[in-house]
Amino acid sequence: MPYPVHLLPSAENITRFLSASLPSLSVTVLDTVDSTNTEARRRMASGAMPPHLIIALTQTQGRGRLGRSFHSP
Repeated sequence: MPYPVHLLPSAENITRFLSASLPSLSVTVLDTVDSTNTEARRRMASGAMPPHLIIALTQTQGRGRLGRSFHSP
């Protein structure tokens, strides 16, 4: 059963909550992405500066430790 979309936190709320401890944090909340790790690499390659938090409701090609894939509906 998918995670209820209405419970997915917004980027604005996450940023507001974490801004005191990580003022330069960039937050992105996506409905679907191939892999949050791959998305982070794409953003870094295009010049995005860390720290960056990427949250996705669904990953279609999620990867875990040692390159292992996992199901993330």
